[in-house]
Amino acid sequence: MTFDLLAAFAAGYFLGGIPFAAWIARAVGKDIFSTGSGNMGSMNTVRNVGVAPGIAVFILDVGKGTLASIAGLQMAAWVGADPLAMGLTAGVGAVVGHAWSPYVGFRGGKALGSAFGMTLPLVPFVGLAALVLLVALILLTRRATFGTILTLALFPVLTGAVLIRQAWSEVDILQAAVASGVIAAVSIVKHVRAGGSG
Repeated sequence: MTFDLLAAFAAGYFLGGIPFAAWIARAVGKDIFSTGSGNMGSMNTVRNVGVAPGIAVFILDVGKGTLASIAGLQMAAWVGADPLAMGLTAGVGAVVGHAWSPYVGFRGGKALGSAFGMTLPLVPFVGLAALVLLVALILLTRRATFGTILTLALFPVLTGAVLIRQAWSEVDILQAAVASGVIAAVSIVKHVRAGGSG
């Protein structure tokens, strides 16, 4: 089981690490890491490369998180492992891969798009609830970074609340909450180090 989880994490990591923002920025003659905030994400791309490239980056980043979770589910079917554990582990791997991509010298982004994407095949209502909370907090506080970090801090609690309401088992709720906590920690670290939203 431990080897299966490591394999799922590795698959997610190398999928999540695909540096779409860096590649798209390079295609128009820019280095995403020396442009704007230097963050390999959709917001920095929108602000400093272009709206269309930024939208493309967002879709691709969400997509690689989704693909990672699906890969974990498929791997679970192949080896007869717990599908939720494998899907979550691969999804966490994608978030870590986006934050510290092996393809661009372990630089990366804040992984919000990939984090949202990884929830869609596994816990879609959790992802949607987090998105609603994020938008609400940003509108209320008018501070994007503060609203984002607060949403991330509440993410494990939100995960538990949503899944309790959906009558998930205690074991599955715990697995999902732990994964949410790891994702939140990764993204908070990236936000704090970047010192802003971009």
